[in-house]
Amino acid sequence: MNKRILQAFSAGMIVSTSILTLTFYLGNYDQKVVAEKELTDKSVNEYLAQNNKIAVSNKEYEEFLSYKDTKVKNLNKTPQQNEQQQKQQNQNAQNQNTQNQNQEQKNNNQQTEVKPVKVNIKEGMTTSDVSKILEQSGIIDSASKFNQYLIKHDYHKRVQIGTFEVKKGMSYYEIAEALTR
Repeated sequence: MNKRILQAFSAGMIVSTSILTLTFYLGNYDQKVVAEKELTDKSVNEYLAQNNKIAVSNKEYEEFLSYKDTKVKNLNKTPQQNEQQQKQQNQNAQNQNTQNQNQEQKNNNQQTEVKPVKVNIKEGMTTSDVSKILEQSGIIDSASKFNQYLIKHDYHKRVQIGTFEVKKGMSYYEIAEALTR
């Protein structure tokens, strides 16, 4: 009797699986659902307005992030630390000015050899600070473009603390790789 029960159960499983398979394939359940509504600027703006949201450009977003980072860092510091950081930034700017003057003197002497510039990245510096130092050193043409490159290619989270050698004429990729080793 056990053999007949097992055979009947097996036959029932085969029949039910066959019925489900036929229903699935004949009922067009395997086709993807395609949204018929097309997205337009108007529909996106209406959606944003209904949900009290706004659209911002990449540039505005990056500016906001850099602004937010500096404010958060300043909130976590005491006034003495803020003062000390300001002094360090002024000292870095003076060092960079000295390096710039040295670079100009070398350029005036018409030396064709490109010498590396040492960039010192300290704790608490943002990628905007590093970009400004590189621009002041004459390594890059635009601090904002380089900062956008770092953010766009996810280097801004991996910049290391330390002293790095970079040369004029290096690509943004080469500089970013050097700063993130």
